[in-house]
Amino acid sequence: MALDTVRWRDVAANYPDATRADLEGYVAMLKECVAVVQKGIAEGKTVEQLKSAKVLAKWDKLSWAFISTDKFVEQLYTGLTGAPKKP
Repeated sequence: MALDTVRWRDVAANYPDATRADLEGYVAMLKECVAVVQKGIAEGKTVEQLKSAKVLAKWDKLSWAFISTDKFVEQLYTGLTGAPKKP
């Protein structure tokens, strides 16, 4: 999604203190995480190998109860490969 298509009214409703710079930083982080996992996939690594290698350790500070770094790796891997989700 292009940043210009974001409905700022929706962002403001959930994050009233968020700025465009905040959102741009978040989008940049997502793109970088996708690129890291994509690189691992291209190298033939499994999701377990990517998690063991802590490929998203740079963003561990963003890990919380709702989604851990390992769970995020799993979600990205599944989305990028079409692999079936774990039960």
